[in-house]
This record gives sequence, structure tokens and C-alpha cells, in this order.
Amino acid sequence: MAFKFDVEGTRNSIIKELSAKGFDTSALSLTTPTQMMIDAARAQIESGNVKADFAEVRSRLYSILDESEMSTCADASVFPGTRRTLDYLKSKQVRMGVLTNSGKKATGRILANAGLEDCFEFVLCRDDVSDLKPRPEGLTRVISLLGMRPDRIFYIGDSRYDILAARKAGVKFVAVPSGNYSEAKLREYGADYVIPSISELPGLLGV
Repeated sequence: MAFKFDVEGTRNSIIKELSAKGFDTSALSLTTPTQMMIDAARAQIESGNVKADFAEVRSRLYSILDESEMSTCADASVFPGTRRTLDYLKSKQVRMGVLTNSGKKATGRILANAGLEDCFEFVLCRDDVSDLKPRPEGLTRVISLLGMRPDRIFYIGDSRYDILAARKAGVKFVAVPSGNYSEAKLREYGADYVIPSISELPGLLGV
């Protein structure tokens, strides 16, 4: 699924929010991953440099992310063959779930708009975990929910963060290029498999 999210604009809003609340943002930039921005805020609170409640700060930053995602999620588009592929995999008893750094609001809206809510056993968003990808916590939760060995799980994604999280969690990674990264880059970052279309997933899984 293609989702045009204003990454730089959202990071800029987060930096402005932290700066307004007294955090030192000199080490942050528009290329700093969101999780690292959150980590920087937590470190400054824990060191006593900023007097604030971390849970409240993170909640405010998540609200900024929610606002940005909700403003663009209506434009999300489904890759050709997605529904047909998911229905086929489900008919073959392949267990499927969603893990995303997006929030519940946008994820729910996107899945509903695409008519894919019934395809998945579970949906895990950033609201359900303490740390975002590339940290492996979300995939660790997935492993627990599925009750399967990590090497029997395939994580399908389209970004470097997805690959890093999969590596740390010990699951296999299948890249489906969406335009953010080229096939060559995804291979360079360590994807176990790269397929041009989601329709090729059943063949890759041997079902």
C-alpha cells in the first residue's frame, strides 16, 4: 500500500514542539528518525535538564504524527492484486497481521478505505508499543502473538527501518518496492527477498 506521508514536515513540527517546551534540539534535524527524537526528549527529562512528564511529551508528539497522517491517509492507494493475494493466503491458512509505525487512527482509516480490515488477525500500531521501528519491539510482539519461531515468520515491508527491525528480531524480510527505496537499495540494506509485486508473495511462500 502506498502512503504519501510528509516525513520532513512532520519532523520539523516535532522539533518545533520540543524546542518550544525547552528541549535542546540542536542535535536534531529533518533526517533524524522519529524514535531518536523521542529518545532525545526522554534523555533530557531523565537527566533533569528538562522538567516534564515523558508520557505527556510523547503523547503530544504522537498527536502531531496523528494529525499529519490523518491529513494524508485519504490518498493512500492499494497495490494492484493486494486483496486477491491476501484472500488467497488466508484461504491457505497463512496467518497475517499488520505492524506499522503509524497510529491507530490513520491505520484504521486506511484499512477501512481499502476494505482490508478483515484480512488480518491483528493490527499493531505505534500506540501498542513503547518503541518504533527500527527497534524490534513490535516484531517481538508479533512473534509472541503468532506463537511461532522467528525464522518461520516473513515480514513484508518497503523501508530500511523495516529491514533493520526484521534483522534484530530474527525474522525474514520480503521487500516490495513502493517508490521510497529502489530494489537495489533494499537489497543493499539486507532484504532477504525483493519482489516487484505483492502478487508474487504466495509463490515465494510456497503456497
